[in-house]
Amino acid sequence: MDANKRLGDFFADVFERIEKEVLNDIVRGSVSEENTITGRLLSAAQSHINNFASNQPKTESGLNIQANHFSSSGRGSQETLTGADGAIFLDISIGTTLVQKFYLFQAKRTLKSNRIDDHARKQRDKMLKRTSDSFFLFYSRNSFDFVSAFMVNVGDKPANLPSKTYTEFHQDFFNCFIGDQTSKFPFPISNIWMIHTLKLDKPWVNHFLKIEITD
Repeated sequence: MDANKRLGDFFADVFERIEKEVLNDIVRGSVSEENTITGRLLSAAQSHINNFASNQPKTESGLNIQANHFSSSGRGSQETLTGADGAIFLDISIGTTLVQKFYLFQAKRTLKSNRIDDHARKQRDKMLKRTSDSFFLFYSRNSFDFVSAFMVNVGDKPANLPSKTYTEFHQDFFNCFIGDQTSKFPFPISNIWMIHTLKLDKPWVNHFLKIEITD
């Protein structure tokens, strides 16, 4: 692997395949509700990342990609408490060095006429109380777009908000431009199911850590 490429660049094709597969499911009508969309995205991520990882060399350096699809029923549900549908958690472990970060997201189906309502505003406020790395994942039959929760206000049209595609967003997440390393994760790590532990070669991981660990 090319040590001069950032981690997210290696995963770009994986992110694109995940997005394309789930968008095809939406067009076919096999998934439509926000809750099922979230689960489908995470299962597609698990499948494609596992397939990618199976072709990588076995080394001592590890990168863990984990996810939590929050429970959504009842007043005490995880979604009610956090305002989020789920979270993605990333950690890299090399010897005594451990880098951990995560982001929260809330999935919302969008149409051209859609505007942000007060329910979404309340979800925004709950997420931002947990972490500044909170996002809305707006989806349609054509795309998935991540928008910072800071940018979302009542009356806004999602299509008019600054956004990143699914692939662009996760490239930035893996390249260290997105992700909370300072806040406590909303729930114990033991509650998170693992997508995959990916073993990386030393030059690749060392390059990533040069970007990741900053003052």
